[in-house]
Amino acid sequence: MRSKLKDKWLATMAEELRALEDNGVWRVRLVACDNEQEFGVDYSVTFSAVIEMSSVKRIFVLARKWRVPATHGDVPNAFVKAEKEAELDIFLRLPRGMVIPKDVRRRLGVTNNSELMLELMKTLHRKAVLVVIGVYVDDLLVTRVQQHAVDTFFGGLTEISIKDLGPASKFLDMRAAYNEDEGYEFDQELAIEEMLREHGIESAHSVRTPIGTEANEINEASDELLPASGGGGVMTMRKFQSLVGDLMWVVRCTRPDIAFAVHKASRRTHSPTMSDWKLGKRVARYLAGTKHLRLKMKGYGGVEEPLMVVAYSDADFAADKADRSVTGGLLTVDGMAVSWVCRNRVM
Repeated sequence: MRSKLKDKWLATMAEELRALEDNGVWRVRLVACDNEQEFGVDYSVTFSAVIEMSSVKRIFVLARKWRVPATHGDVPNAFVKAEKEAELDIFLRLPRGMVIPKDVRRRLGVTNNSELMLELMKTLHRKAVLVVIGVYVDDLLVTRVQQHAVDTFFGGLTEISIKDLGPASKFLDMRAAYNEDEGYEFDQELAIEEMLREHGIESAHSVRTPIGTEANEINEASDELLPASGGGGVMTMRKFQSLVGDLMWVVRCTRPDIAFAVHKASRRTHSPTMSDWKLGKRVARYLAGTKHLRLKMKGYGGVEEPLMVVAYSDADFAADKADRSVTGGLLTVDGMAVSWVCRNRVM
């Protein structure tokens, strides 16, 4: 293998093989035909637990309030650890001479494995103490008033080989730095650099603002639509949608300063124009020059003092002649920003 990621790939495969052997499925893995499973008959829920980013920040707020750094946990090979639903019967046509014990059938792939894994974690946790837990598929973010309670939580989940990765330093593309006096600082510098490379604009000159006055002077009727497909460096509708999706993720995590610009760029993702592409590129160029900026969570008040929740909102009162008024909102908990929104007003 010649890839730069060869060592990481080999380590990951070695871990996967060890998990298969530990769970008794290293010789052969027979998978039930989930393409033949019927919703409402064979399963009812398929989702993986995916925590909303504002909830992630709320957990970090509590961690700061309690002065107990949020701990990052990981469940390796999560989907082979959960039992199947009690009422679910699995029928397989086995190779001649092969017998599968009942306690192994839970490892056979079914459509709702992710949901079953979440239920398993809930069941195991009921044996431990109450903590605040955020779950994103198989990644966990955990905090509690006392550190020993967090340690007890991880000790109570040894059955699923959960990994205690220590104080969270990176979670869902956000880098987190914790200081006892200054609290948390979050940035997405690495994620922004990767986004710029992916869209081929890593060498573009940065700009000082994410949006300019020209965004309000676009003549949509005469603007050129982006082609649906194309090769080479041609900007297409699909590429534009990918760029907007990346920008929206950055907004949701750490960068409320680009919320209005991204809102403006994302209005016509199914019929984008060259002006939309230029605006999206401008936002990316702004991020290139400000990728070092951090979202700070210092807060105020001690553990015994109540949490203060404050919301702010504003509107531009029909400043956009071509569309409805735009509303902006910000929610803070204990003085720390946890969520923000920018959207057209609903009449």
